[in-house]
Amino acid sequence: MTQSPVRIGLVGYGFGGRLFHAPLIEHAEGCELAVVVVRSEERRADLARDRPGVPAVAGLSELAAAGVDAVVLTTPLETHVPLVLEAVGLGLPVVSDKPFAPEAASARTAVDAAERASVLLTVYQNRRWDADYLTVRDVVASGHLGEVLSFESRMEQRLPPGGLPRTGGGALLDLGSHAVDQALTQFGPVRSVYAELRLLPDGLDDRFFLALRHEDGVRSHVTGSWASRGEPSNRFRVVGSNATYAAPDDDGQTERLLEGRTPASDGASWGTVPESGGGQAAPRRRERTRAGAGGLVEHLLLGARPGRPRRGAAAGRPPGRRRRPRRARRGPALRHHRSGGRAAGPGSALIPRDRSHAALV
Repeated sequence: MTQSPVRIGLVGYGFGGRLFHAPLIEHAEGCELAVVVVRSEERRADLARDRPGVPAVAGLSELAAAGVDAVVLTTPLETHVPLVLEAVGLGLPVVSDKPFAPEAASARTAVDAAERASVLLTVYQNRRWDADYLTVRDVVASGHLGEVLSFESRMEQRLPPGGLPRTGGGALLDLGSHAVDQALTQFGPVRSVYAELRLLPDGLDDRFFLALRHEDGVRSHVTGSWASRGEPSNRFRVVGSNATYAAPDDDGQTERLLEGRTPASDGASWGTVPESGGGQAAPRRRERTRAGAGGLVEHLLLGARPGRPRRGAAAGRPPGRRRRPRRARRGPALRHHRSGGRAAGPGSALIPRDRSHAALV
């Protein structure tokens, strides 16, 4: 028996609803974009042109009457909590775009209301499934970095042509809601926070820096900017006791969606990155080591099993004999990911830092 799709009602058809949410709802397995709440005549015209089979309604009560199973909110920040409370009152499960609320008190009000009504409520934290972030999680979980000492995360974007986006409440709320969530998801609760914000005359911030000290001792440095100039720094950098991993960029889904591309247009390549763009891991140089950096690189790159010497490994050579650099074999870098609404790509080309490095192509 074929299961009926989950009928999703989308609230809002502006920048986020039209370019980010609608295309991904349409192509999410088991979901159907059933109805859109939109009041602006201009945006109703956009909806009719983009998706002629999807009806438009004026409010949540009409959405409920249309028989939707859940609601996705993609409206300005100040409307989130009132709309969540209205949807919960109608018994509709809610996925709210980030940032969820302008401050903790109103967020708690919404969560308490959902708990009392036994209605599902969550926040759209899609960045947990970015290819670059999933690769970070794999590298950390592999243990090859050793003890993680620090985690650096940067979400830097150039100022959009229309100026600083105001509907998200500033850089800390708009970008930080993703970047901080990633740090907490990976390294757990935080026991202390240091913060810096660059405030504009109107009170919004266009840049922030956070230093988080996690309960397990890891320190996260999180930077976000809506007005970056020049080339951005590494998206992620993880420093461990044995090695450091750096990811230069994200998986490009935002740029693709802004260009009008979707999972339907890009097929299997959606949300993936080439191995050359996946990142680098540099082992820390040690004065005395038997396997050498090349062995660690091939282990990470080719998935050799720990404790099993490779053919020609340093452990089988007479003492004092130096290993000649050689070209590493081609192979998959790390695990490929495809999870949730964001399909993640290959892992990282791993390049040693010491002078006796193996050439990787």
